[in-house]
Amino acid sequence: MTNKSKIVLDIKENHLLRKMWIFFGFLMVAMGIIGSLLPVLPGSVFFVLGALCFAKSSEKFYKMLIHNKWIGPHLQNYLEEKFIPIRTKIITISFLWISATVSSAYFVSVFWERAIMFSFTIVLTVYLILHRSKKIESKNNK
Repeated sequence: MTNKSKIVLDIKENHLLRKMWIFFGFLMVAMGIIGSLLPVLPGSVFFVLGALCFAKSSEKFYKMLIHNKWIGPHLQNYLEEKFIPIRTKIITISFLWISATVSSAYFVSVFWERAIMFSFTIVLTVYLILHRSKKIESKNNK
């Protein structure tokens, strides 16, 4: 992790606004946890949104999230280093398409709902493919 692209914390003086950002941060983290357990919801997107909410409101919660044992390294890669590891891209795109296909086949019967779902799937796939990537050395290879 380098210091050249740190997220600047924007702690507001307005207490109501600060509490609102903290509330939405915890809501996004909760959605991220649910998304990690359910294949139909993208958990990592919500963790990133939670980190951004905390960056605007609470340095303590922001640091807790980005230093978390399980999701911290992924958030640091995305928010501070500005890349997505290749392995993460492959797993994310695979689960994205599997979830969209299963949802379309078993749960979504209306054509326009399927069209919207697959439009989002295509947009997310293109974003992930075009976003900067980096191969991460495993700890065993170091």
